[in-house]
Amino acid sequence: MNLRFWKDQSLGVKALVVAILIAAPAFFAMSGGLPQLIADRASVDAKAPVHDFDGRRLYREAFELIRDRHFMLANADKRAAFISQWEHRFDQSNELDDQKSADIAISQMVFGVGIAFDDYELPKRSSEVRQREEAVFGGIGVQVIIKGRAEAVAEVQRRRPRGLSEDDPAIKVWMTEAQRVYNLYSEITDERPLIIGADPAEGTPAKDAGLAKGDEILKIKVDGEWQSLSGSMAEEAVETLQGPIDSLVEIWIRHHDTTGDGAQIQSERSVSLKRAELTRSVVFFRELENCISYVGLTDFVSQFARSELKAALDKAVAHAQSCNGAGGLILGLRHNPGGQLQNAFAFESMLMERGVMHVIRHRVTGSDSFADQTMLLSPDQAVSVNGANGGAGSFSTVREAYVERETLTPGEFYQKALLPAQFKVIVLTDHYSASASELVAGALQSNGRALVLGDSSFGKNFGQTSFPLSWGGHDASGSPLRQLRITTFEFRPGGVSMPSGIVPDIACERYPAEPNEDPFFDTQVKAAIAKLKEQMAAQSDFELRKAEAERSHRDLNQKLMKQKRSQP
Repeated sequence: MNLRFWKDQSLGVKALVVAILIAAPAFFAMSGGLPQLIADRASVDAKAPVHDFDGRRLYREAFELIRDRHFMLANADKRAAFISQWEHRFDQSNELDDQKSADIAISQMVFGVGIAFDDYELPKRSSEVRQREEAVFGGIGVQVIIKGRAEAVAEVQRRRPRGLSEDDPAIKVWMTEAQRVYNLYSEITDERPLIIGADPAEGTPAKDAGLAKGDEILKIKVDGEWQSLSGSMAEEAVETLQGPIDSLVEIWIRHHDTTGDGAQIQSERSVSLKRAELTRSVVFFRELENCISYVGLTDFVSQFARSELKAALDKAVAHAQSCNGAGGLILGLRHNPGGQLQNAFAFESMLMERGVMHVIRHRVTGSDSFADQTMLLSPDQAVSVNGANGGAGSFSTVREAYVERETLTPGEFYQKALLPAQFKVIVLTDHYSASASELVAGALQSNGRALVLGDSSFGKNFGQTSFPLSWGGHDASGSPLRQLRITTFEFRPGGVSMPSGIVPDIACERYPAEPNEDPFFDTQVKAAIAKLKEQMAAQSDFELRKAEAERSHRDLNQKLMKQKRSQP
């Protein structure tokens, strides 16, 4: 979507994008823009041969995968209805003879099953998914946000009436005002320009070009012509700023400065930048007081997620050394839409020494029955049990130390825990915590490894598998252009079903920090810090009493032994 396209859209189309924008306070030219709900994904290991596009064979391939593998079609009546409706629907038409019509027909069949997370991924969408997983792209290295938006959103959130239900008239009045503010700060205007929200990192094109926090990006040159950003969405501008690595992008900026006598001056200039290879970071780390650390995860998609979390946990452990290793961790999974199941499993093993990681229930291919896979952890072993009696595919493996490479053995995948058992953990969730983030939060909660604080999670307890389609064509490298992503399994974190999402141990509404405070410290973060301090103090008191009891026991034993030795 280009800038001209956006300006030509109706208010209705823009309103749909605005509705998504409400949940996203900032947009990142480095990170790729809006967060989105990501279906939990497992991949198919076997590589099927890829052929040139054939609409009829492609439709049949997709039909058979849905019929035989879809979790919901284990029900014989639903499966029969699906077959009756879709198997021969297009046999007598020419709708499968060209790519556009065939893609429409397959999309209709996929969505006809009625599961929102199923998807037929066309070439552009498949490329976008791969880019998110690779987490490498061409950009200039700036975080951008509409000027004044963060402050306006925080202020309207502070004014939200507390302790009232969504049906309360006062809440409805507030929601109307909140919607007005969100709408006002959803489009870039001359009065509310797009600005650089933080100083660019060292080594990025933006830093090398002298761009700084607060600089306004007014125009971007598109196809040799300057295009004003006024009337566009921030996401739109981000897409334009990104592009092929080593390609050029030219922007027009306004810079504000202060003279020695305090006078405000501004200047404008064009800046030409060469897009560099950038990595989308998904882990945020911050040291807090009292040996407590905060680790936030954006999603579970990036191929670098595992190594980023490992680095953050190492920092948290080092930060706790002054407390004899007994630190506290806040794991932020708010607004985390999920991602790759493999990353979720790896994260759980980093945080858990023992317990039930999960139960995965999947449909037996082509049948009406289901099979369960249970993953168990002990400090030194990981055990996978298929079925009630440990059927085919069950295994056990020694948990290995962390290694940094793409292909892992089972023991390296379910590695030794990185976080010491004495660490206290609190997980933050909200209504946008979904999929893999629910799997991690639920496993830690069910096994008593962590308390969950915040709001109930989204409640997505089904996962999808992506199937590359053999007859959907291929790119120059031979990779398939089209994929089918369908619901194939149910996941139960810690072995516990969660049809209504993860319910927090400590319910706590989220309100912004006060205007004179660091914005990081919202009400939920403050509550988590207070709870961790309480837990750590209790643990410290317990350890002191335990040490005193051990000393008393040793003293008594020595006294008794001395008495025995003194007896004739």
